[in-house]
Amino acid sequence: MSIARNAALLSANFVAAIMCISLNRETFKSFPFPAALTTLHYAVAAIAIEFVHVAGGFEKRPVPLTQRHNFYLLVCCWSACNALSNVSLDRNSVGFYQLVKILVTPSLVAFDFVVYGRRTTLLQGVALVLACLGVGVASVDDVQVNAYGALIACSAVITAAAQKVLNMHVQQVGGLSALQVLSNALPAMTLLSLAYVPLLDRDLPHLTTCDWVRFSRQTEMKIGISRC
Repeated sequence: MSIARNAALLSANFVAAIMCISLNRETFKSFPFPAALTTLHYAVAAIAIEFVHVAGGFEKRPVPLTQRHNFYLLVCCWSACNALSNVSLDRNSVGFYQLVKILVTPSLVAFDFVVYGRRTTLLQGVALVLACLGVGVASVDDVQVNAYGALIACSAVITAAAQKVLNMHVQQVGGLSALQVLSNALPAMTLLSLAYVPLLDRDLPHLTTCDWVRFSRQTEMKIGISRC
């Protein structure tokens, strides 16, 4: 029964991920500001985390002094990776976006080995190769590349891999839960992500004239899908 349940959850996650990517592409047609969209996401997430805390979902804890350096690096990588990933989706074809996303996990494994000396098992390595090949084959028919989009995509891969490794390290060594790390990181991530808006978004003067009604409806749909 647990195998069937896990298979169902993985399938649902796979479908939801595809739907979110497609919906993001549609969102950029009415709100073509991916970095600003990331900032809004962080701000809403920070408020939501506070509600969870007030409701007794977790107890706040400061980051230990011994992990402050890693935590600051985590905030920088975390705030950047999602903004860069959204810009990559906006500037590249979905196929190229997916192909480059494949590199996140191998980069994570390499980063984890170089920095912390952790190795993967043979079974994990085989599973990783098969997963990468599967996504690569599925995405190869929709690949369009441009220099700026490729640069943004590669930057997203590097920061995403670093974020995942640093997040895991801060949680394990610092003795913090995922929600405790988020609670500490999101306010700073929101402020820091504001700096990426003028650097990554195009046509900022048109930010106030975008189709806010359509954008809000698409946001509601995206929230609904992410809850599934």
